[in-house]
Amino acid sequence: MVPGSQETSLRPQNTYALAERGGSFMRTLRSTGLLTGILLASLALFSSSAVASMTVRIEGVTSTLVPRTTVTAGGADVAKPGGTCPGTTAAGALERATSGDWAGTWYDGLGFTMDRIKTQTLTFTDPTFWGFFANGVSVSVGVCQQAVQDGDDLVFAPIPNQSDFSVTLLDLAVPAAIRPGVSFTATVTQVVNDWVGYAPAGSVRRGPAAGATIVLPGGRSVTTGADGTADITLSTLAGADLRATRDGSIPSATVAACMTTGFDGRCGTAADRRAPRGQIATLRDGHRYALGRAPRMLQGRVAADPSGLRRVQLRLTRRVPATAGGRRSCQTYDAAQERWLGMWRCGATRGQWFTVGDRVAWSYLLPEALATGRYVLDVRLTDGAGNVSRGLSRATNARTARNRVIFLVG
Repeated sequence: MVPGSQETSLRPQNTYALAERGGSFMRTLRSTGLLTGILLASLALFSSSAVASMTVRIEGVTSTLVPRTTVTAGGADVAKPGGTCPGTTAAGALERATSGDWAGTWYDGLGFTMDRIKTQTLTFTDPTFWGFFANGVSVSVGVCQQAVQDGDDLVFAPIPNQSDFSVTLLDLAVPAAIRPGVSFTATVTQVVNDWVGYAPAGSVRRGPAAGATIVLPGGRSVTTGADGTADITLSTLAGADLRATRDGSIPSATVAACMTTGFDGRCGTAADRRAPRGQIATLRDGHRYALGRAPRMLQGRVAADPSGLRRVQLRLTRRVPATAGGRRSCQTYDAAQERWLGMWRCGATRGQWFTVGDRVAWSYLLPEALATGRYVLDVRLTDGAGNVSRGLSRATNARTARNRVIFLVG
């Protein structure tokens, strides 16, 4: 690490050279071993507290090495060649997030450097070296000294190997529940960390991230405006993994867009398990119509349903008066052929259903006037969640669902 840069990573240097170039923290640790002992003892005591959770993300030079991963904020101490770090430090979180797949060099009083994380090795002759950030802000100690706690978000990423620079981290936020075909707003914010002489300058600027790119399914992308927002529409329930990038900035974590119909129980929504309800409007239950006076237009209305209406089906059956021989017959209406078909056995439930559309105000015009007989009209409704109205009610109250009407003609 460059002199004085122990704020985010530890680089082996002569301690006096570090002091001359901003490395007073390292010199102080070397000269006050007691302070180090107290610090480590305090961290060890902290490690005995209740285990909490936090997140860790590791960005390489060209790709993500570890996506945002939830780990415990406490755990076993980190033992590697040369020394041991408390498990309640950034080193412990790094150990758990990588399953131990990282390496560093131990320096007494300082702890481990970060030389390799997963497949990415960064030496101090490279243009970048490993740095890390807690909740978007560059830390002022090394990985073995940075204590972590519940809710912390650590990001490990390459930072420039030069004295004066700024490092910007992007963060992407989308709504918790998104509907297909409905536009939503994605918001990208940034945290800018300024460095002077290899040390944090104390300037942390937060605000909207203009000009950030969010890649969408199908190769599309959107760019945030001056306010850091962009409007996005996703067309299917399959959802998408979204990520904000911008040249010169550390990209955001990948965010999964949670897609829902709003009534399927996904994304924290409540599943719709109630069948739709409706009213038959044009026929009077129990009424006898004169021949030729019964309405040919069958009409009704469906109450508002959170899932929307998928299908309206009707079933119309007729019991024909007994013939001279004393035998009665029953028929069911076939909408496809627009005619009545004989039934082997009587009973409205043995008739056939036909679909008349998906409108809340539905209607169907019979091809001719109803002949003499006893009729049963049933309505079956299916909503967008697949709930189907099962029971049949002849309620006369206009506020109550009425999906069966029995009437006479002639």
